Amino acid sequence: QSANPRFEGRQSAIPAMGFETFIKDDDMPHEGLQQANFLGYEDDAMLEPTENWLKAHKNKPFLVGYLTVNGHHDYNPLNRHGAKHFPSGGDETLDHYLNNVWATDYFLRSLFEVYKKAGVLENTIFVIVGDHGEGFGEHDRRAHNAVPYEEGLRVPLLFYDPSGKVIKPGRIAGPVSQLDIVPTLLKVLDFKITRGRVHGVTIWDSPPERVLMSICMGSCATRTSDTEAFIHHYGRRPDELYDLRTDPEELKDLAAQYPQLVERRRQELLQFENRVGTFFFMHQLQAEHTARSARNR
Repeated sequence: QSANPRFEGRQSAIPAMGFETFIKDDDMPHEGLQQANFLGYEDDAMLEPTENWLKAHKNKPFLVGYLTVNGHHDYNPLNRHGAKHFPSGGDETLDHYLNNVWATDYFLRSLFEVYKKAGVLENTIFVIVGDHGEGFGEHDRRAHNAVPYEEGLRVPLLFYDPSGKVIKPGRIAGPVSQLDIVPTLLKVLDFKITRGRVHGVTIWDSPPERVLMSICMGSCATRTSDTEAFIHHYGRRPDELYDLRTDPEELKDLAAQYPQLVERRRQELLQFENRVGTFFFMHQLQAEHTARSARNR
């Protein structure tokens, strides 16, 4: 990643995720590159380190993760590859954001070329996914930390198989969650889980009636399906209910018309939040017990 490795404790988080190597901003060239935002330099900084890393690892199976930052606020204009003028309703910040997303397209194209040059392009599966969307005033909110609407929740997710042998081109209707990435990869790579379990399904097994839950950074929570969106605000403002079949942009709040449905949805969300909290609490206790046992040995 070209982002500041000290942001959000990443220098300890990355090894805890199981990665053996962390190639960070300190290890990357900056000459001729632009600062993308407060996080760090543009994504192209990762190309040269990738080329060097592949030389040493291309002859055995590997898992590589890239964190792109071009599209993150505060959207410093990236123009080394040129600039476009996107329909933005006069919002200069939105135009900068879209140009920076376009710059990420250039990075991906260049990244594929690096893998092709190393001779491993067609033997690699790429997963391209957004960690969040971005709001530009559609619901009087900007950025992403507290944007519980479609512009914040709906993200790109692509599985790219350059060989075309394992994953065929196509589109999945959804709903699909980021939790489905691991089960999908395990299936296409024909790996079997021998203990534990994953918390998603393959993208081909996701039922159309599936319900997805999400929680903002402490200020809101959502329950969404293919047809409905419910947003809970923890008493800070009235809850919201939208019919996505007739109102995909979530402009007509139906909560006042269906108070009993709103109450049911609120209880479902709170129960989900309790389950998630319990899950992480139990894992924290287990980790602390394991750490104490290791110290006492």
